[in-house]
Order: sequence, then structure tokens, then C-alpha cells
Amino acid sequence: MPEGFSYTGHVNYIVPCYNAMLLEAYTRLGQAASQEAQSALNWIKQYQVLERNQTTSWKYDGICKHGGCMNATPCYIGLGKTVRALITYAEFTNHSDEAVEVLIEKGTEYMLRHNMYQRLSNYAPISAHITDIMFPQAYMLSLTDLVYITGKANLWTDTRTNGLKNLIDHKSCNKDKWKIDYIYSHKGYKAFDSKRKASDWVGYVYNWLLENRSF
Repeated sequence: MPEGFSYTGHVNYIVPCYNAMLLEAYTRLGQAASQEAQSALNWIKQYQVLERNQTTSWKYDGICKHGGCMNATPCYIGLGKTVRALITYAEFTNHSDEAVEVLIEKGTEYMLRHNMYQRLSNYAPISAHITDIMFPQAYMLSLTDLVYITGKANLWTDTRTNGLKNLIDHKSCNKDKWKIDYIYSHKGYKAFDSKRKASDWVGYVYNWLLENRSF
């Protein structure tokens, strides 16, 4: 769509998580300059909220469904998926877009204030499956997304990632090996491994992104 990616094909149902995931997919497929990807990027630049108590000028109410994407406290899933997509876009396009860099900085700082995965009020996990290992990604924000964002944005030296490091270490089933512990059940989704044994996919991705960690 000219406004961005919609999960129903209707403009009312452009929401942050799906718009961001498709922007990332298009970028990885070499289509970052396409009209579709640029529309998704422009939607993020114009309408995505990356801080509390901010309002969006997006006029359609699809973002009010599913718990509300951009209320006074923005949906952490949509925010995290957006940050991930922007990081990928910045890397793959290999050129400086100041607006994208500013958004990445704002988004990662917001996530760091939450220690990447915890509520400010009680330090509980922010959303369902945010501490689960998934691969490949689905619409929910998972531990794999957080590892990707933290690794790609070079955040491991920030002390606010210490809890995330401990969680990753706790979840390892052997040195530098991890099992998938959540598989999204929906038509069209295909997990790359079962939950029975260490995942080669997850091991490769995690070890690559954890290269600069200091556990």
C-alpha cells in the first residue's frame, strides 16, 4: 500500500509490528529502495512512537486494537520490531540516513531503560514470549529479537543489558548452545528446529551476535 504494509490489505490495519517485519524482509531481499519498503519506512518516520506519553498523528484506529499499539505507553512489541527493522535497514542500505539513526538511538535507549525486556514497575517480563527463544521471528517480540538488537547496535557494554546477558546464559543448554523454547502455531509459520535438542540455527545466530559479550 502507498501508506505502508497492512496485515489485511486495508489501510486501517497498518500496525507497527507487521509494517516493521515486512520492511526488514524487503530490505533483506534487496528491495529496500522499492516503493513498498520506502512507504513502510516513511510510515515509521512519520507515525511511530518511541517514547511514553507521546501521540501519533496516524488517524486510522487499527492501532487501537490488539491492546493498543501507541497508547500513552507504546506497545513494546511494535517498538522493538521497529527498532530491529531500522537497524537492518541501516546496515543493508549502507548509506547514512540521519532520521533512521536518530530513531534507532531513541528506540534503543527506550529499550535499555527497560533492561531490554522488563517492566519498569516490577521488573517482570514486558510481554508474553519476550524471554522465549524463537527462530525464525513471528509478530511477537522474543529473546532472539532482543539478542539481535543488542548485538547489532553494540549495546553489550551497557550495564543495562546485564540482566539480558544473565537470562541468555541461564537458558543455554550447553556452552554456546540453546534450544528453541517457543514455536508459534499458525498457518504458514514454519519453525526451523524442534524444541527437543539444541538448535543449530539459534546457536549460529546467537554466537554471531554475542561475539562481543563479556559474560
